[in-house]
Amino acid sequence: MLTNRKKQTRSSQNISKLQLETLENRVLLSNAIIDDFGSTYRTAGVAVLDDAGDYSVDSDLYSFRDRDVLTFTAVGSGQMNLTLDTSESDLHPIVVVYNERHRLATFSNYRLHDGDTELAFLVEEGKDYSIKVQSVRRTSGEYSLTLDGPEIGQLWEDDYGSKYRVANEVIEAGVNSGQILNARANDIDIIQFTAVKSGTVTATMTPQDEALNAVLWARKSNGRWIGRSNSSLNGGSETLTFDVVEGKTYYLLADGYRRSQGQYTLEISGDVLTEPVDSEPQESEPATSQYSNTYALLIGATEYSLLNDLDETAVDVDLMTDTLINTFDIVPDNIKTIVGGSEDVNYSSVYSGIKWLDSVTGENDLAIIFYSGHGGYGKSVLKNDNETLILPDNTQLSEYELTKFLAGFEKEADKLLILDSCYSGGFANIANTVDNTAVIASSAYDQVSWGNTPSYKSSGSSDSSLFTGWFTTALNENRVQGSILDNNSDGKVSFGEAFNWTDSMVNDITGYNWNNQDPLMNILLGDIIL
Repeated sequence: MLTNRKKQTRSSQNISKLQLETLENRVLLSNAIIDDFGSTYRTAGVAVLDDAGDYSVDSDLYSFRDRDVLTFTAVGSGQMNLTLDTSESDLHPIVVVYNERHRLATFSNYRLHDGDTELAFLVEEGKDYSIKVQSVRRTSGEYSLTLDGPEIGQLWEDDYGSKYRVANEVIEAGVNSGQILNARANDIDIIQFTAVKSGTVTATMTPQDEALNAVLWARKSNGRWIGRSNSSLNGGSETLTFDVVEGKTYYLLADGYRRSQGQYTLEISGDVLTEPVDSEPQESEPATSQYSNTYALLIGATEYSLLNDLDETAVDVDLMTDTLINTFDIVPDNIKTIVGGSEDVNYSSVYSGIKWLDSVTGENDLAIIFYSGHGGYGKSVLKNDNETLILPDNTQLSEYELTKFLAGFEKEADKLLILDSCYSGGFANIANTVDNTAVIASSAYDQVSWGNTPSYKSSGSSDSSLFTGWFTTALNENRVQGSILDNNSDGKVSFGEAFNWTDSMVNDITGYNWNNQDPLMNILLGDIIL
């Protein structure tokens, strides 16, 4: 019965015929997204400037993970204006510009605008530059990119010298106007003056563009910093007041925080520079350490019970120890190292190490905390939201706790936090919330930090983490007279100069080979020289 029923049911169904129809002039597309511009330097799109130095293109970021990279060759030397219009989309972009050596030239501060971007930076005829467009806040959408640059044969003259030996000299109080194009890259405005008598000088830097977040520094001719602005993310004027001695030369450095840029006025007041000193100009003395003493707590987390071990972190501590002792002449007794598994590196030992730093440092001293190990993910760089340092004993040191520890320092020592761990950029906000504190992180708040990858290391650091290997190599350039990393030719490679070079190396290597790793620096107290 079942067989007959099945047969009967089948015979009662309508049988349809398969028909084939020829499709002409049609192309079968794959499901793959066609990327308009490559996401790495290797696959970057080429922007060809016309004779007037101009270029424009319409494009889009099809998802928040998409990045567009373009390269161009400057046809003239001078100021390049970049405009990114996102008014027709929901895209919130960040734009990063690299020079021909893949060093960071400038980038947009998306917190200071509503999505559209305007940047200005210096270019040289015949040199190659790269532009990277990526999203923040998980946005995507269309944009229009416009470049308006120097035409063929055009030259550029700096408004103020970017090196101490070519700094512009002022001889009387008054208001000066200037423009920052590439903060901490190739345009820092330096003004020098010689006091005709002892007294007090007040300098005020006032941004004329909303995009510029002013930073103002003052230093003696011997390299010692005597004043620094307390820059914030909100912009505004910066004022320094400091004492000067008759016959001594001083420098004012006008800059932009985190490479922000724009026009400004610099007002210098006081009755100590009313006439030129009747003497021959003198070369500035080589820079010296700005600190009386430096102390360091170096932490290397190597053995974990729940996570993979990190043998390279012990090498990182060794490299930092060698750099501090043999390059910067730090007394070995001023350095405490904590390296190993849970018995050595735990919440209690780290807390005790920070308390030791607090007890030994005083005014005009520098306290360095270096950590290499696992890190936990936080959701934003703008606030305390659970980014952590994961210790071998399975405890976690959060940004909130680390902020509390550093804010508890009783004496007015500067504090430098160097973190080589995944998601370490989430700790950058500590520099904004704790006085006299700077942060250098190996990666952005949402990025991993690469560990032991020998084939991409600098010489002598093949077993270290990627960031620490290159960063200590850069700092050790202080052993080389006339190092190419000494951008301002003051005889010292500062921590800021070392970071800029490390940033370009790490970003370039990871961009070519793995997921990007973008180191981050937040130094509001002025650059650090040891």
